[in-house]
Amino acid sequence: MSMANGEVAEFEGFYGPYQVPERLLQKIWAKGLFYREEARDLAGRKVEILDTGQWNRQGGPDFRRAAIRLDGERRDGDVEIHFRSRQWHEHNHDRDAAYDKVILHVLLFPPEEGEYTPRDGEGREIPVLVLLPWLFHDLEEYVYDDVLEGASGRMDHALYESLQSMGLEERRRLLVERGLRRWEQKRAFAGQRVKRLGWEGACHSLALEILGYQANRTPMMMLAERFSLESWRSAPPPVGELEAAVADRWSRQGLRPANQPRVRLEAYRRWVATNPFWPEKLEAHGKTLGEMLPPHEGVYPVASLRKEKGFPAWRERWAGVMGGALSGPRAETMVCDGFLPLLSAVSGKDLFGWWFCWYPGDFPEPLQKLLRESEVVGRGRQPQAHGWGQGVLGLLQEGIG
Repeated sequence: MSMANGEVAEFEGFYGPYQVPERLLQKIWAKGLFYREEARDLAGRKVEILDTGQWNRQGGPDFRRAAIRLDGERRDGDVEIHFRSRQWHEHNHDRDAAYDKVILHVLLFPPEEGEYTPRDGEGREIPVLVLLPWLFHDLEEYVYDDVLEGASGRMDHALYESLQSMGLEERRRLLVERGLRRWEQKRAFAGQRVKRLGWEGACHSLALEILGYQANRTPMMMLAERFSLESWRSAPPPVGELEAAVADRWSRQGLRPANQPRVRLEAYRRWVATNPFWPEKLEAHGKTLGEMLPPHEGVYPVASLRKEKGFPAWRERWAGVMGGALSGPRAETMVCDGFLPLLSAVSGKDLFGWWFCWYPGDFPEPLQKLLRESEVVGRGRQPQAHGWGQGVLGLLQEGIG
């Protein structure tokens, strides 16, 4: 099992290398953070995941007592996860009887020609599922999501101290720089989604994903796959049917009543009922968005730009796209994580300034506190803005250097 040796792999990202712990691959498997409905093994057989298994934090396979169907044939046993196929041999699993009941070898990358083929205790080749083609996003976005989840309940004091060692303008320039990296990534990921699903499908999928919050993004995306926007328009599925379609995937523990899946699904039903062709309306609004000038000396004057560009009026326009179904921080997040990256990807316009200066949305309070105590934002200073928060996330992931 790779958790024991804390295996980490390094990959090349938009702005240089980034590290991925094997624990993150295991998390992707455990939470089903990939297109499970489409998944096939290397032999082309459909892989139905009945039970991902129990995450094993000790020795032996990564997941115990899992269950899958392989082209309709049920198999019960264990699952082992690696970056590459050769790690099976490198970790001596081929000589360890604890791995005799492995029914699926999950990899990030496909095996290279001539690589070792693992077999189970009965001498049969173990089916291989390569995750890379089925991921919702580029791997780098999963890394950032993992950082955000870890940062939701605490202020990072090491980062605070690093920022305090700089002058105020240097802090702000650094956050804008890291915010720009995040923007370029989100824009690229939105473009990939449009390429995969088309404009309407990408809008529908991303809207439901954002409505899922951190806890229920995956089941919401699964519903977007199973129920197209056209089906929501012509014959809206009952909310109970939607909940039941992915009944085993919902996470409800610790959610406020307003964030429960049923409430979010009802909100999207209202959205589509009020504005059934909302992706067309979104695209039309996007054509009237003008690009902002680059930040002056590395920093945007957020308050004055919001006034100059008429942000309050744009708030009303975006609310109209959403059929009035969302308001407050969730609506702001929909604009920043959904609308602006999608519009930039399809139009070619650089909308970074809009994205950076927009209102912060659902941003963890500990990170907002870090920005206040670092004097980046606050009374008499810059207002809170989406870009400042994204810059903090970039620093948490990549570090100051």
